[in-house]
Amino acid sequence: MLPDALPLAIATTGGALFAAGLLAQVRTHRLRRRWSQVGLGLEEHATGLASLAAVPVLFPAELDTAKATGQQLAVIVFRRFSEHPEEFGRRLASATRAHETGWRIDYDVFATTVVVDDRDEAVLAAARIGAAATGESSSHDLRVGIAMCPEDGVDLLDAVDVALRRLRGFALIDAVADQLRRVQAGPVAVADADAVAS
Repeated sequence: MLPDALPLAIATTGGALFAAGLLAQVRTHRLRRRWSQVGLGLEEHATGLASLAAVPVLFPAELDTAKATGQQLAVIVFRRFSEHPEEFGRRLASATRAHETGWRIDYDVFATTVVVDDRDEAVLAAARIGAAATGESSSHDLRVGIAMCPEDGVDLLDAVDVALRRLRGFALIDAVADQLRRVQAGPVAVADADAVAS
């Protein structure tokens, strides 16, 4: 009787976690849509990114999504000096996927929040978003930092502070992401991604 009960319990728990995560994502998507329809000023007009006014509602919803699915919320911070901040912000907005949120934190400080399994997945996301937002010139002056929530904080601005202290050149992040991609494709030794991202 016990061997039959164990797979049933595992399947039930997995199904419940999946349903909780799905509901949390649907809730976050509905909040975003309602804000855009009502025009509550939670979107930064110059770039189309979420403004700091959205932090008290949207960030906790994203953190709840990560917790409900047993994942983490990566806060990826970007700074670029060779391009006007608003232009870079618009590029960043177009580089984020539907389930990711782009933020304008300060004049030239931007962030993206992404639900991930671990820090390696956050590095891969940072490389993808950075390359899409800047194109071929991305390795010149783009700086990227990563914080993991709730480990590095449960408040967006606290996580941004941590990520700003971890800023690295995009070329380094991209190189680690390339190694991680090769590891996923086959058994190859990889540098410690935690040392690069932290």
